[in-house]
Amino acid sequence: MRDAFALLTILPTGRYRSAGKAAVLAFPLVGLVVGGIQYGVALVARPIWGVAVTAVLVVLSELVVSGGMHMDAVADISDAVGSRKRGEEGLAIARDSRIGAFGAMAVAGTCLLLVAADARLIALGEPEMLVAAAVTARTAMLVALLLARGNSSAGEVARNAGTAILASGVILGSCLAVSFAGVPGILGVLVGVLIALMVGAVLRSRFGEVTGDGVGACGVAAQLICLMWLAAR
Repeated sequence: MRDAFALLTILPTGRYRSAGKAAVLAFPLVGLVVGGIQYGVALVARPIWGVAVTAVLVVLSELVVSGGMHMDAVADISDAVGSRKRGEEGLAIARDSRIGAFGAMAVAGTCLLLVAADARLIALGEPEMLVAAAVTARTAMLVALLLARGNSSAGEVARNAGTAILASGVILGSCLAVSFAGVPGILGVLVGVLIALMVGAVLRSRFGEVTGDGVGACGVAAQLICLMWLAAR
């Protein structure tokens, strides 16, 4: 479990060693903690600053706790996809630490939509949905890992865990997310997971594998779609 938190957050849980079976199963629990932090921020900030500022603080809290790594993945993958390159040429662009126009637009658009969806849920008095979406994001990463292969970090994690453990983590995470989203949110959680599966399949088809950046991008996509669905009810 410590390795899961060390990999996905900047929380002081010790140095990351490797993502074994226990670490992979703990991905949804990382989402639970991150979502819990967002929930706490929403409860404390709304009476003081109102809905709009609170929504911004909620998004920023996750970016800080995660070290911005998932949003960085969105930028890298967007640059690679926007370049229209395939295979190793596309992956080389994704590995470039510099952010291009496609990456900047993707990050800006994603953050704006996250703030808007969070604001809607906070205004509805349903901050617990933030927890459901955060868990869905980390569950979706396991879905993406099911498609990972090759010599990337994601492929290594997938091989170490095995299909059975990854599938078990997806089931655990989905059940945990639904417990917060309730009956109305079941479809939102499922849609989020399916979006991760679709994005992962596209990335694998485009680049030949799902890298660590791809896994992170799938998680953000799932979280965003889940939040937007829950906010649209």
